[in-house]
Amino acid sequence: CGAGIEPAGSHVAGCSAVDVSRDGVVDLAGGLTELTRDGSTAYDDACWPGPGLMTDAECSGQVGTSIVVGRGGNWTTGILLATAAVRHLVAANDITVGFRCAYSE
Repeated sequence: CGAGIEPAGSHVAGCSAVDVSRDGVVDLAGGLTELTRDGSTAYDDACWPGPGLMTDAECSGQVGTSIVVGRGGNWTTGILLATAAVRHLVAANDITVGFRCAYSE
């Protein structure tokens, strides 16, 4: 902690030493709960396009400024929330909520 920016992959992160995506991206699990643009609308609501894989799906629903929808776990949650598919309500100013910036070298 406090060592500054470190290269991705320099530490085992998340719930497993195999924290590598199919595209070779490492260290995605366990750092923070990712902020989304999704609302808290149930998945069976008419605003969702349907079953199967959705690309850039968004259902604004009941989103406010103090409570937001997050996905996945962070360093304070257990393994049950670690999966990115797990959607839950969090305070917008919670220190465990953020978003990722990525770039290609």
